[in-house]
Amino acid sequence: MKYSEAIAYLDNFSNWEKRAHKLKARFTLTQIRSLMSLMGNPQRSIKAVHIAGTVGKGSVCHMLESVARAAGYSTGLYTSPHLNDIRERVRFDGEMISKKAFGEAVARVAQFAGRDFDKYTYFEIITAAAIGEFAARGVDIAIIETGLGGRLDATNIVEPLVSVITTIGWDHQHVLGNRMTDIAREKAGIIKSGGRAVSAPQRAPAARVLREVAEKKNAALSFAAPERLVTAVPNACDSAIFRARPKGLPKFDVLLPLEGEFQKINMSVVMETVDALRASGFYIDSEEMKRGFESVEFPGRMELVRPSGGGPDVLLDGAHNETAARALARHLSGRPSKPKIALVVSMMKDKDAESALRELRAISGEIVVAGLPYDRAWEPEPLAKIASIHFRKVRSAPDIATALKKAAETAGANGLVCVTGSLYAVAAAKEVLD
Repeated sequence: MKYSEAIAYLDNFSNWEKRAHKLKARFTLTQIRSLMSLMGNPQRSIKAVHIAGTVGKGSVCHMLESVARAAGYSTGLYTSPHLNDIRERVRFDGEMISKKAFGEAVARVAQFAGRDFDKYTYFEIITAAAIGEFAARGVDIAIIETGLGGRLDATNIVEPLVSVITTIGWDHQHVLGNRMTDIAREKAGIIKSGGRAVSAPQRAPAARVLREVAEKKNAALSFAAPERLVTAVPNACDSAIFRARPKGLPKFDVLLPLEGEFQKINMSVVMETVDALRASGFYIDSEEMKRGFESVEFPGRMELVRPSGGGPDVLLDGAHNETAARALARHLSGRPSKPKIALVVSMMKDKDAESALRELRAISGEIVVAGLPYDRAWEPEPLAKIASIHFRKVRSAPDIATALKKAAETAGANGLVCVTGSLYAVAAAKEVLD
């Protein structure tokens, strides 16, 4: 199957990420388990780390992969969604899967999925293709990110060495539940009986649920302690410099490419996971961790772009819920430099736009809301109405390109434009800026 044929094949399946579909979103493991069984259960032959959470899971995935690669291990990385190229979801040793290999991986799944487009989802087919390719290549370790929740996410067919849960917050309540304990229980669904699990520090209700689930499954659960493992090193610029103190290893300083003091939480989760992996024969020392942290790349998350044609810098961050928006606002408010900031925001209708916009208000009083070409996205006018509750100046634009021009005028040449609210907004901005 050629790459173009693989893309056309995938587009026949229900894709809940970007557009409304005649079928309601289906959350069950029945179909993916059946499909993996037909494929010979390749998930059973890979050594994996499975990562869930509301915020930080993408950063932890990319950090852990980079650290493992710096230690000489061959790696597979599966994340979602992608920004501009579907192959971003599947990486080997830090590089996107080739078009040829992607087509072959999808073809391997298509042998068994056939053209029953209502039986499987877009995400299930890609998940099966990625795991099948990890198994075929025999990677030393595969880092696999959940798509939504955990318990019933298609990725939860893996049998991981360590299950990792990053910070739990409010998101996808229409699917995961309206209580913090409900959301935590869905995330805790990736913890396996008799397995090992690592968690970021959590709010008391969420932490209690994780402990209950781990105890019931006789799993060894440890909570990362960022106050002990990682501290920020004060500096006069906007750089993120941290001092890491891994368990049983020499301390080291890190100049992290990812901005934000909150990254110390994600770093501590990675360090705790590295410690847990020792029981499975994976050994990563301080120097390897340092190299891995300092070489990590995560497009679309706290990514600073300097437009070649001049104008203000553009910060891209896919914060799409209250917790992530609060972290972004705290980071920008705490930077030593204080440029004038103009916001560009697009969001999906299933997100709590009011709560996210309330947090983003701390960044700037001026916002441009933009449309996206997906049925699932907010139209500019209704989103602008919500934004007017919190912002003193609200403008709308039909698309991201127009919104960027308006925001640049507001920020000025020495200012900063921040694009946020959705990874799809970030993807659209990258296309314009590139």
